Amino acid sequence: MAIYYRLKEIMDRKVKKDNMVKITYENVPQVTGISKTTLSRISTGKVAPNADVLEKLCRYFDCGFDDLMNRIDEPEQGGQNPNGA
Repeated sequence: MAIYYRLKEIMDRKVKKDNMVKITYENVPQVTGISKTTLSRISTGKVAPNADVLEKLCRYFDCGFDDLMNRIDEPEQGGQNPNGA
């Protein structure tokens, strides 16, 4: 199982909801204190955010943890042969 963080989708949703022009990784750190590098690494899956970062993101984007994260079930490695052999 992997966790996918939907930062881009949440950013786009906030733009529409709040009638904003645009939100970038440059804007979010000014309000949240989370660095641009950290945001980028979360978005690309290179790092998993800790609870403090998740809370700040959820507060800024006015969303819940489940809105920000998506679980992806990965296919099992090994196991049965698809042909049943």
